[in-house]
Amino acid sequence: LAAREGDLDQAMAHCQAAVKQDAESLQARTLRASIALRRGELVSAGNDLKFCLEREPKNSVLHADLAQVYLRQGQYAQALEACAAAMALAPEAMDLRVLEVELLALEKRQSDARSALANLKHHLSPLGFDRLAARVEALFGNEAKAVELLEPHVGKEAAATVQWALLKFKSHDESAKTLETLSSQSLAGEQWSSLALAAQDNAL
Repeated sequence: LAAREGDLDQAMAHCQAAVKQDAESLQARTLRASIALRRGELVSAGNDLKFCLEREPKNSVLHADLAQVYLRQGQYAQALEACAAAMALAPEAMDLRVLEVELLALEKRQSDARSALANLKHHLSPLGFDRLAARVEALFGNEAKAVELLEPHVGKEAAATVQWALLKFKSHDESAKTLETLSSQSLAGEQWSSLALAAQDNAL
């Protein structure tokens, strides 16, 4: 409950107490890993996830969370392995298929990334597909193509507009000016400042 309400410190304290009482509790360790991941405590999260996977190797959520740990650590090959394990157990999970595309691109496996992306064409919304395609193109250094993919959504969808501005204008100051203009023209009322901050880590 504390984790759902955003009190991660209290939630972690509860988990620590639960694990201390029962070191084999997979429920407590899984929750502790989830909270640690949200807090950016990647080593701790990874250790708990590996502990749980040794006992529940067919748990797709554990593999997916471990992929996220490796992704944030910059260990893309290991993240791909964990993602593949999760996909083998949950082949219809779109979030895993999207993650696979991004990881392939991060590993600079252009052919594989483009093939996996093409397979999602009819499974994602036009906006979702264009945002993912733009992410792939940007990772391959094709920023002009990425901008082109996002332009139809500029001024219509907030996250895509933030992504477009950060790609088109290398300076965050210029991006902010562009977003301010767009928000006053066509997206008044959106939480632009928080959107921009949230999107900066993932826009490129």
